[in-house]
Amino acid sequence: MLHILEELKDAGNIAISGHKKPDGDCVGSVLALYQYLSKMLPRAAVKAFLEPPAAVFSCIKGFDKIITEYDPDQKFDVCIVLD
Repeated sequence: MLHILEELKDAGNIAISGHKKPDGDCVGSVLALYQYLSKMLPRAAVKAFLEPPAAVFSCIKGFDKIITEYDPDQKFDVCIVLD
């Protein structure tokens, strides 16, 4: 089994997203992976995309990094979708 960092080592732009109307486990998993990849792959541009989550989740680290609008012209090397 390959480690995710090995798979993503050459990725310059990484998008992470979740399902519509994100609940707590969706917001948490997206932000956890965002934090991990941002730290472990500092040369990569990692972005977390979600529909606007409920304010109750604003206590989760990285909540302020969530991008709620998507530019269809932006290109990514990898897109990871979580729940």
